[in-house]
Amino acid sequence: MKNIFNDRDYSEISQRIAKVRPESKALWGLMNSAQMICHVTDALREASGLRQTRHLYSRRAPNLGNRSLVCDRNRRKPGV
Repeated sequence: MKNIFNDRDYSEISQRIAKVRPESKALWGLMNSAQMICHVTDALREASGLRQTRHLYSRRAPNLGNRSLVCDRNRRKPGV
């Protein structure tokens, strides 16, 4: 597994992110490039303590999991 605290891994990850363009097509999944960068950025912000997540988890609906990881900007469904 890659580790951003390892210099070689950090360099490789940074290079891969720099290659992402607005017209980049998903290799799997449904996210476009902007949504993917937003998703990764939010996860890193939460892990580093720079962003707190509002957990929408409920005991009555345990299947929902943590659906509160959303970008700091307003998002719409693709094609809407």
